[in-house]
Amino acid sequence: KTAVYDLAPEDLRIQLTDVDAFLNPLTGKQLVQITMTDESTADFARYTAAHINQQVAFVRSGIVVWAPKITEPIDGQVVQLSGEVTAEQAQEIARMLRDEA
Repeated sequence: KTAVYDLAPEDLRIQLTDVDAFLNPLTGKQLVQITMTDESTADFARYTAAHINQQVAFVRSGIVVWAPKITEPIDGQVVQLSGEVTAEQAQEIARMLRDEA
């Protein structure tokens, strides 16, 4: 899909230690799982708590890779992003987040 986003100035930069994509066997939905550093985990928790019901854009190399809505504070080091994506799309999102290209 193609979308146009009106992005605010960068508010947060998180450091990822791992990114993977897989099928959740319980829901049958594709997931992209990111793992952050301890410092990024704390920063992301503060950010998400302050931005409930807003979108957050995961941007790499100037491309919005994923822009989920924040429905509640996220305070874990491991975050699972889900949506209506195919296995191939989830793998590509994971690759873009991991490789920055």
